[in-house]
Amino acid sequence: MANRLMLLFVAMSLMAFWTANSYASSRTFDATETEEATPTPGGPDFNGDKRVEALYNQGVSATNAGDFKAALDFFDKADKMQPNNPDILNMLAHSQRRVGVGDDVMLDLAMENYWKALKIKPNFPEAREYMGETYLLVLLEQIDKLKGYGDKGKDPLDKLTKAVLDAAEQLKASENKDNKGH
Repeated sequence: MANRLMLLFVAMSLMAFWTANSYASSRTFDATETEEATPTPGGPDFNGDKRVEALYNQGVSATNAGDFKAALDFFDKADKMQPNNPDILNMLAHSQRRVGVGDDVMLDLAMENYWKALKIKPNFPEAREYMGETYLLVLLEQIDKLKGYGDKGKDPLDKLTKAVLDAAEQLKASENKDNKGH
């Protein structure tokens, strides 16, 4: 439960950030749209294991082709051969997220793997981006679920919406402050 609450809080913060930026007005977040995988710049390190590298590359190719189930299989096999590789964990989580739309268990696995990758490699922008997109996905799913509750969901949905808008205002004020300082 605490994990879900933290997930929701960060998702709201990220959603608010997107709302506060001009980027949000020019693009709608769609968790199902095809996106190119963003592997680590300079390439991941597989400690010379060509089998793992081949599985990883096949997974990236499958991801870029939009075949996330196949990508999940490739990254899962690579992870079993080389656990604790942050690049593999990142792409495994990315595939889990893309396959897991509407599947809380799969989204939880994705979050666990993003966190594992970030514990190993804290300065990992791609993992943070994908993790943020997962938080947004969960936020949007929670909003849809609240809408489905009818009158029982109206008050919580209003509170959630207010929290997102309040966070957007705070981030906008912070961004304005940062822009004036530069």
